[in-house]
Parts: sequence; structure tokens; C-alpha cells
Amino acid sequence: VGSEMCIRDRHVASYGALCGIEYDNIFAIAAVDGFMPRRDAFEVISTEEDRERIMNEERRLFCNSVSKASKRLVVSYFSKAPLELAERAKMQVVRVKAEGNGRVASVRPTAFLAEAGNAAPVTTGGQALLADLGMD
Repeated sequence: VGSEMCIRDRHVASYGALCGIEYDNIFAIAAVDGFMPRRDAFEVISTEEDRERIMNEERRLFCNSVSKASKRLVVSYFSKAPLELAERAKMQVVRVKAEGNGRVASVRPTAFLAEAGNAAPVTTGGQALLADLGMD
């Protein structure tokens, strides 16, 4: 196949749609607080019980979904995003700073990676990942 990538049976699905299905490779993209778990898990206007219930539901959903990878699991996240995008997408913003001509929001990877401890996937940079996939 050379430098081209041949992929069969590709699907883009929500975390909930992955439950009960196994795939060779699962790529969980944009795994940042606010997307997974959703922002409601952090809202100060919610009660502690509501936040805990939402966090537990999201944790089960995330863990059940990513555990369906039989060969490779890639969890992708980023640490900053344009402030307008972060607010519109309801990411959990940690800090805002000026960068260039605009403002940038600092965001965190999903809390579930820290909770996973040693069971979490190892951190691999994008170039190393592509080399590992044979796409260098």
C-alpha cells in the first residue's frame, strides 16, 4: 500500500454507540474536560449529587467505550483552544491568556486519564504515533 493508508470498516461514533461493539482500533478524539465528561459534571450551579451522578455516568460510558479496542486505543487531547471555540463547545476552561491577536483558553485532558493511573494509555507524540502506524 506504500504511504497510502488502507482502512476498511471505518466508523465515526459517539461513545454511547460503541458500547457492546469491539473494534481493532479506537480513536477517542478531543478527550478534554467539557467534552468527556460533559460540562454538566463541572457546573457550579448543579448540586454535588448531580455533578457526581453525571461524572459517574460519563465515566462508565467512557470506560466501556474505550475498552472495546482489541488492538490499539488512541486517546487524543489538546491543551489549548481559541477562547470563542472553547466557550461555544462548552469545554472546561482552566485559564484564559492573550496569544497573538486573540485570547486562548487552556483546557485539560479528560479527568478519566488521571483516574486510570497506570492503566491509562502511554503518551505518544503525533509524529511518533504516525511512525508507529507506518506512515512516516
